[in-house]
Amino acid sequence: MPVNISDYFLRATGSRSVRAIALRAGLEPSTLNRQLTGSTNLPVETVVSICRAFDLDLADAFVAAGYITDEEANRLGARVALSAFDDLELAREIVVRIENATATEDLTGDLPIPIGVRGPVQDDLRAVASEREDADETDEGYEG
Repeated sequence: MPVNISDYFLRATGSRSVRAIALRAGLEPSTLNRQLTGSTNLPVETVVSICRAFDLDLADAFVAAGYITDEEANRLGARVALSAFDDLELAREIVVRIENATATEDLTGDLPIPIGVRGPVQDDLRAVASEREDADETDEGYEG
C-alpha cells in the first residue's frame, strides 16, 4: 500500500498528472494540487470523486488517505462480500466448514442458553444424540 494518498492516486491512475486527475474527477486542478500538497487530510469528497472517476476501490483509497486502517478495510470488505450471499449459500458454507473440520469454536462449541428460554439444555441434547447413536448401532434395519 502506498505511503500516502498522492502516491496512491499517481499509481492507481496510471501516473496521470494532478491536472488530468482533477479534470476527469470534475475537480478544479489548482484546488486538488493544493489539497494534495497541503498538510491536512484530503477531503473525503475529493477522494470519493477521484475513486468514482477512475473506478478505484474506496477502501484502498481511504487506507492510503489515513481515514481507516488496513484491518478496518478488510473487515468492511468481508461484510460486503458476506452480504452478497443468500441464506442458503451461507448455510451451505457453514456445513462445509463443519464437515471439513475448519469451523471455529464459535460455531462448534456450546451455545449459551438465553435467560428465560425453556426447553432442553445442551447436555440433554447431547444425551439424546448419544442414545440415538447407540440405537443406530443396534437397529439393523435402520439407515440414517
